[in-house]
Amino acid sequence: MEDKGAGWEATLERAPVRRVTIFRRVLLWLAFVALSVLAALLAIKAERMWFDQAKVLKFCVSRGGVDQRFAERLQQLVVNRTSRIRIAVTPVQDPVAAFDHHECDLLAARSDAKLPATARALAILEKEIVVVIAHRGKAADNAAALRNRKLILATPGAANEALLRGILAAYGLPQADRRLVIPPDPAGVQAAFRTGPANLVIAVVAQSKLLQGNLLGGLTQDNKVSFADVPDAAALAKKLKGLTEETVEKGLFSAAPLLPADDLSTLSLEVRLVTRGNLRDALGAELTRLVLENKGDLAINGEFADAIAPPDTDKSAPMLAHRGAAQYVDDDEKTFIDLYGDYLYLGAPVAGAVGSFTIWLFGRWTRGSAPSAGDFTQEVLEIAVRVRRAPRVEDLDAADESLDRILHELLEALRAKTLSAEGLDVFRLAFEQTREWIRERRHFLARREPEKASAENLL
Repeated sequence: MEDKGAGWEATLERAPVRRVTIFRRVLLWLAFVALSVLAALLAIKAERMWFDQAKVLKFCVSRGGVDQRFAERLQQLVVNRTSRIRIAVTPVQDPVAAFDHHECDLLAARSDAKLPATARALAILEKEIVVVIAHRGKAADNAAALRNRKLILATPGAANEALLRGILAAYGLPQADRRLVIPPDPAGVQAAFRTGPANLVIAVVAQSKLLQGNLLGGLTQDNKVSFADVPDAAALAKKLKGLTEETVEKGLFSAAPLLPADDLSTLSLEVRLVTRGNLRDALGAELTRLVLENKGDLAINGEFADAIAPPDTDKSAPMLAHRGAAQYVDDDEKTFIDLYGDYLYLGAPVAGAVGSFTIWLFGRWTRGSAPSAGDFTQEVLEIAVRVRRAPRVEDLDAADESLDRILHELLEALRAKTLSAEGLDVFRLAFEQTREWIRERRHFLARREPEKASAENLL
């Protein structure tokens, strides 16, 4: 006779649960951690390459001016000394207006220029000094003495003319055109100067030129002229933007003849290398370093930039220094975070995203090689189908044992984290319902046995 119990057990046999071994799990974790780190490093490297790619900075200059020659020297210098910056020299009609309209990134601007509030200084390229030349013994001692003088502007240009008119206005003097004479050349300056003993020559001259001792085509070599103080220089410096009170020491411009013959009280302006505040600190520091460490290569001897100096890094300076320039000048030490904070800040989200993806991928991989709750649910449903037609109580006992075994394996798999929790609620419902059907079938068979026995006795 066929052993129904053996057949029942045979139908409940299933493939053993496939588990990911501890060794394999460790290898997988190590592989994914290495992948995460590698991806983060590659992301940071890509960001650094993006940040460190050569930044092209447009340098607006006046066409044919001395600032254009300086910009061209700076352009060649950065080509030879750094790969992070490139300079494009851009001649324009009005460099200050072009800078204001965001058409360029660099500018050699005088301190009285009207620049946007975002302008920042990288270096001081030149100092321009207001020079007053008078006939010997005819200097103007005060502002009132200028009222009936003819003022000859020896350095023509819109900026210098505006400066001179601003000085007259600060003195409270009329700015009528007839007071000002603007000759076209040095010969015209000398001719206009000699037409009257009270005439004054006003010039705004780069200190680099003054140090050569040959101002205005030899005019100052004449023993009948002298340098004169600017009346009320200290007061003017407070009233007019960009001007600074300046003391010129005796003999600074020439020792023979002695020029000036005495210390002078006058005014000066700075010519600054200017950029925008949003230029990255590293690039600002690099530019300042290049300019300050290569003064000899940048100077145009006797004309411009013979005495390059660092910018004023004080918070109350008339023009704030660029942050990168201030860091270089003040020799601020940079920590690892200071140097690579931008990279870490941008790399962290990338690393987090890569890490999250690899963890998800790892979970999918490990779950793909382990059973899910759905596998166990299918076995429970197969038992449920059979117990509803089980002919013997022994079959129900075997079904109970099979259910216990399935539940034990499922709990072990969950504890070992080799089982996907997907479908666990369905498993619970199927398991409880199958238990209920076993109880009902057991009750049915228990009632049926006495009835069957009575029928056999009647036969």
